[in-house]
Amino acid sequence: MTIEEQKLNDLNNKYSSLQSSYQDNLTLLRKREELFSKYHISIGTSDSTVYSKLVNSRELKDIESKLHQSKARLKEMVGKKTACICSIGSDVRVNGKKSEATKLFNREVKLRLRCLDNEFKAASALVAWNNINRLIQRTTDTFNEINVSGTTVKTYLSLRDPHEFNRMLVGPLLNFEAS
Repeated sequence: MTIEEQKLNDLNNKYSSLQSSYQDNLTLLRKREELFSKYHISIGTSDSTVYSKLVNSRELKDIESKLHQSKARLKEMVGKKTACICSIGSDVRVNGKKSEATKLFNREVKLRLRCLDNEFKAASALVAWNNINRLIQRTTDTFNEINVSGTTVKTYLSLRDPHEFNRMLVGPLLNFEAS
């Protein structure tokens, strides 16, 4: 192999590496732009797709009724401690005490519920006709992130299916707020 061929081969390898790096960075940029678009909700921004209703009724009383039912069901689940479940087991000890472990996991459950509640409060404060799809996606992503981050301590929101989550909570809340 001659020196020119070696240089050409090296240049070809560098170019291939550069193309690969560019593709990786472009993919990362697109993902971050998508994430940013969910949180950049202001005047002049709108969803790129048309909103499809999660609730069939157009009557405000029906939507209010569904909202109250959803809130009541959620309140009942929180009261019965079934809204967020920790399944790590009862043989765990923190600093040699089971009570400390119980306290730790109860705090974990409360934190996850508070995170979800805060996301809903933010979504209901921001909802408008031009951003409802992004808010639905944002609350669904938050729901999924809360469940994914709970795998270490085996703590999950009990509505594990995002479709049930949307049907029960997101739809009535955001439909009501947008009305």
